[in-house]
Order: sequence, then C-alpha cells, then structure tokens
Amino acid sequence: AIDRWFEDLSYYERTLEQMAKAKLDDNFREELKAIEQWFSVLTEPERTTALYSLLRHTTQVQIRFFITVLQQLAQKDPMNTSPGHKGQPG
Repeated sequence: AIDRWFEDLSYYERTLEQMAKAKLDDNFREELKAIEQWFSVLTEPERTTALYSLLRHTTQVQIRFFITVLQQLAQKDPMNTSPGHKGQPG
C-alpha cells in the first residue's frame, strides 16, 4: 500500500509539472479558454453530463488524482463547514 502511495505521489508531482508546462503553451491555453467558455454556458445537468463523459476516459491513477483534488476542493467549500452538512442548499 505504501509503495502505491509513493507511486501515486510521484505521478501527481509529474502531472502537476506537466500541467504547468501545458498552461505555457499558447495553443493549448487558447483551446482551454474556448472549452471553459463553452462549459460556463452549460446548465448544471449538462456540466455534470460532460464531466462524467470525460471522466470515463481516465486511467485509475488519474481517477485517484481527481479524487484527491476533489476532496481538497470539498474541504474548502464554505457550504461544507457544519458537521453533518452534505454541502447541499436547503
């Protein structure tokens, strides 16, 4: 288990380095901006559908990476501050 954890950590570090390099590529930044603009006009169900469809094409290591990122984002979510609160309005 510890070996897998270290392998994942190494993968995450490489991924973050590669993401930083990709963001320096003008063509990639332009394409990403277009995707983000398209995504911003979608409804929440459309966004969920699009993300789900894309996530189905990820590797197991990428899935663990996204789980880690999503858990960190969830901890920062102001709607997730009270104990027992599921982060849903109401």
